[in-house]
Amino acid sequence: MPVPYTETAESQYPLLKRACIGACIGIAAAVPQAIVGKAEDLLILPDHENADIAPRFMRRLAHLSGSHLSPVAQWVLGTLFHFAYGAGWGSAYAVVTPRRLPPPLGGAILGALIYMLAFSRVGAGTLTGSERPPRARTFRLMLTHWSVALTYSFITAYLCDALSREEARAVPRNVSGRPPHG
Repeated sequence: MPVPYTETAESQYPLLKRACIGACIGIAAAVPQAIVGKAEDLLILPDHENADIAPRFMRRLAHLSGSHLSPVAQWVLGTLFHFAYGAGWGSAYAVVTPRRLPPPLGGAILGALIYMLAFSRVGAGTLTGSERPPRARTFRLMLTHWSVALTYSFITAYLCDALSREEARAVPRNVSGRPPHG
């Protein structure tokens, strides 16, 4: 005999649930993003460039506010910032993205949006002076900026897609096999 459907906090607040799970996905995706950035830093960037974007951003924000951060504080705050924006982007993507958006398209859109808001000529990194304008960057540094944005965004898109597919399989069904109406 089928178990009757009952309302739970999960079913009453589906967007909150997706936002929380998306935040976890975003935090998880921020780890390989950092690994890719560090690998490119070691393998392809010249000695005068590095992929330590978040600590540099924290140093620049402190400078703009008239403060000074120690290298340790730059890394701690940079790491917190890295995972916080990872959680934010993951949460936003999980809530906003239609369930039928293919992950390659969703990942490309998210990656382009992140690049634009962080590294383009109107991006926060460029506007604060923590990143050089795109025309003043080497091809290798530009490649690193794109690859970290796309690494994060494709992982986020594919994991959110897997979440959507799992949710679709887990929807409670009534006796007729249809989702309950509420």
